[in-house]
Amino acid sequence: DSIGKGSELVSGDFGAEGLSIEERVMHEAKLSIGDKLTIDIGGNVVTLPITSVRKVDWGSMQPNFYLILPKAALTGYPANFVSSVFISNDKAQPFYKAMSEFPTVSLLNVGDLLTQIQTVIGQLSQAIQLVLFCILSAGGLVLLASVRSTLEERLEEGALLRVLGARKALVQQALFVEFGALGLFSGVIAAAGAEACLYGLQTFLFQAQASWHPLLWGLGPLIGVTIISAIGLFASRKVLSVPPMHLLRDV
Repeated sequence: DSIGKGSELVSGDFGAEGLSIEERVMHEAKLSIGDKLTIDIGGNVVTLPITSVRKVDWGSMQPNFYLILPKAALTGYPANFVSSVFISNDKAQPFYKAMSEFPTVSLLNVGDLLTQIQTVIGQLSQAIQLVLFCILSAGGLVLLASVRSTLEERLEEGALLRVLGARKALVQQALFVEFGALGLFSGVIAAAGAEACLYGLQTFLFQAQASWHPLLWGLGPLIGVTIISAIGLFASRKVLSVPPMHLLRDV
C-alpha cells in the first residue's frame, strides 16, 4: 500500500496495478516503465507491466524488495510477514525467550552476522597488511642492492664534487634530491594504483558509488619520499664519510 521506509520513488505511479522495480535491477536488466514481466509463483504465471521505479537504500536495515507486486495480484497466495526491530543487548535474551512461544516466527540476528563479517574482514586486512609489509621490505632490499651496485660511481662523483669545493652538505643535498625524486615518483604510482584498486572494489565488487581519497594522494608521496630517502642516504653514507683524496688515489 505504501512505498515504505528506505525507498524513494524515482518515476512512475506506485499505486498503479503493476510491478514496482528497484532502480539498479531495472538498469542491469535494461528494462523500462511499461515493459511486462512474467513471474512464476508456485506454478502459476502472473504477467504484469512495470509501473514504477524505486531507489532503495539497502543500508537502512529496513525490509525492502527488488520487485513489489500489487496486492490484487497475490490474492489467494500464502503470505509471510517480514519486519525489523532493534533490540539492545541487555534485552536480547528476554526477547528470544518471549519469541520462543511462537514456533512459526523465525528470527535472524543481523548483529551476529555483521560481527562475523567484521571478523573475516579484519583477518583479511591483517593478511593484506602482512603481504604489503613483505612487498615493502622486498622493495627496500632492491633499493639497497641498486645503490650498492652503483656505489663506486657515487663515490667518484662525490669525491670529484668535494675536490672542486663542494661541501659535504651540498653532496648530501644532491643525494637527498635524487632519492627524494625517486620516492616521490614511487609514492605517486603507489597512490594511483591503490586508488584504481579501491575504485574497482567499490564499483564492481561492492557495487557502491566510488569515492575520492585525497589523504591517499597526500600520504603516498610523503611516505615514499621519507622511506626511500632514508634508505638511499643510509646506503650512500660512505660517499660522505670517505675522504676524497683517498678515493682519488685509488682511481
